[in-house]
Amino acid sequence: ERRPMQMGCYGLGLSRIVAAIVETSHDKHGIIWPFSVAPYR
Repeated sequence: ERRPMQMGCYGLGLSRIVAAIVETSHDKHGIIWPFSVAPYR
């Protein structure tokens, strides 16, 4: 049985994800990157 496929785009881009991480993970010295998304270790 063929059924139509439905897709959605919710506009959750990379810049919004990074902004949310910075907003929740920072202190007075700067960004505290979680290990799962840190650009380096």
